[in-house]
Amino acid sequence: MMDQEVVRRRGWLMAVVTWQLARAALVDAVTAGLGLLAAVLMFWLPVNSACLVLGGAGVGLAVRLLGLEAEAQGGVRCPS
Repeated sequence: MMDQEVVRRRGWLMAVVTWQLARAALVDAVTAGLGLLAAVLMFWLPVNSACLVLGGAGVGLAVRLLGLEAEAQGGVRCPS
């Protein structure tokens, strides 16, 4: 009985932390789209997580070079 309660509370803790990290990371349409695409690829295709990271880095670099990045609300902008 006690073990089930511990497992349930750990599940809630993981859900809350995941929610807070998502709110902090998904600040604009590009990052939200990348997050959704990565989640779909990760759960439905056997994609290596390193490939997802490299793909996200490539998209981020392309967005930065093309000047399509939006100013994050309340975020810190890195100097160019």
